[in-house]
Amino acid sequence: MPGCVVLVEGASDHRALEVAADRLGLDLDAAAVTVVVMHGITNLPRHLRELPDGVRVTGLYDGAEGRYVRRVLDRLGRTERFFACERDLEEELIRALGPDRVVAVIEQAGETGPWEILQRQPFRRGRDRVDVLYRCLGTKSGRNQRYARLLTEAMTPEEIPAPLAGVLHEAVGATPAG
Repeated sequence: MPGCVVLVEGASDHRALEVAADRLGLDLDAAAVTVVVMHGITNLPRHLRELPDGVRVTGLYDGAEGRYVRRVLDRLGRTERFFACERDLEEELIRALGPDRVVAVIEQAGETGPWEILQRQPFRRGRDRVDVLYRCLGTKSGRNQRYARLLTEAMTPEEIPAPLAGVLHEAVGATPAG
């Protein structure tokens, strides 16, 4: 039986959490932590109901879903802590690294082309660089999963976004350093 279940919306969240745990020196296996991809926040009630009694749970969600998450937790009588990404995971990762370092990761991954194409589009000209990078990471199926891993790998432990570090420390029962 798992010591804690971490509920996440998608596969990119799962990938980022695995890498972030490694970066933070947290051993999810040793702590019997299981990360479960819900395939969307609307599946939260079902996943919470399916958990065996006594299993601790925490989760990660997109900020816009906060009211929904609180309503589900309240309705099911759950008191566990869930952690919100301000917009979503990808935006947290971009902000944590900063645009220049994200572009460097894109270049190292050999995908400068899509980034350059997006920058040249009339609609994108003059737009906030973070917004254009955000769009770049979501333009191709699977790209957000790949970059969730690559961007998190590029971070130092101190740069891991607070929602990721928070949910991981909650899951393993550790107090964050610093």
